[in-house]
Amino acid sequence: PAATNILDLEAATLQDRSLKEMVTPAPSTIQDKFLSELYQLVSRQNEESTQISPYLSHRIISENQIIELTISYITIAPSGHRNTLVVLRDATDDATLTNLRNELTSNLSFALKTQMTAVKGYVDLLASGKVDHPDTQKEFIRIIKANSDKITDLVQNFMIIMEIDAGLIDIETK
Repeated sequence: PAATNILDLEAATLQDRSLKEMVTPAPSTIQDKFLSELYQLVSRQNEESTQISPYLSHRIISENQIIELTISYITIAPSGHRNTLVVLRDATDDATLTNLRNELTSNLSFALKTQMTAVKGYVDLLASGKVDHPDTQKEFIRIIKANSDKITDLVQNFMIIMEIDAGLIDIETK
């Protein structure tokens, strides 16, 4: 059932058929291209398995899907006949989550850097002693406080996201 979902093929198409039988000479669909690449990997690994390694891990990336596969060989005693075992795993969601995490980290880093630069600039001006007017000093302190509050909010929100990601907080979706 998992292979039917990953490959988007009917079970009858996969059942009792070798991989070689399913490969088309001129692959046109995404599934055909995937099966062709998979067949090439299995064939190459079959030739090299005794020389290099008894298994192979590989990632196949299509337009909208990332499939991780492991190819391994099983020898059935006493005949010594060798079968190929292919384990498929859809890693698309993992890659999407990784991209979202990277984007979140980048955005958070930019937002923190922006707020910290503003705070540092106003603190440096106040520390230089060049701002004598009390109203201007109060305005700078108000701006520093507002930016510090934004930094605190960013860090607190990031901590909540990290706790959700770690499974420490349950969220309810509707």
